Amino acid sequence: MIRFAFISRLLRADQFFPWLYFIMMLLIFGVFQVTPWPVADLNRVFPDLMLAVTFIWAVLRPELCGYITVFIIGLWADLLLGSPIGMHAVLNMCLLLAIKYLRPVIVVRGFGVIWACFAASATGYFIVKQILLLFTHDFYGMSFGKSIVQLLLTIIVFAPIFGLIMAGYRFIMARTVIH
Repeated sequence: MIRFAFISRLLRADQFFPWLYFIMMLLIFGVFQVTPWPVADLNRVFPDLMLAVTFIWAVLRPELCGYITVFIIGLWADLLLGSPIGMHAVLNMCLLLAIKYLRPVIVVRGFGVIWACFAASATGYFIVKQILLLFTHDFYGMSFGKSIVQLLLTIIVFAPIFGLIMAGYRFIMARTVIH
């Protein structure tokens, strides 16, 4: 008999509700990220909110944010953003690999180290993204200058997103009954 350990583990209350919260945050921030804003073509330089959410969850709950999960998140981002299919999926898998090596340093330190590790990871993410876009000859409306602005905005908005997600996570975990 084949056992589905992931599904049985996920159905526990202390696993299911944080996982559901993670999916809801990705859906909400993903839709928010692609919503057109009428201010000076702001939708093209909007911060990469899905990158921030993925980073936070990969650090916070690595058992809920594996390679298959981040691959699917990347495909979701590709569909929402209109980028070449698979580009964000590969980038998210590279991000998760980097987080797995950085996590022992991140977890034992304060928020400043988490933010610095996010800034380094996001910078690497955007550099690899620009290289991949050079090979595909598809910038989907994003120039290099706008990409730099998007990177800086992503790093800046990481702190409020982190605070929002942590507040929601603490709220859910305080009301989750573990038997």
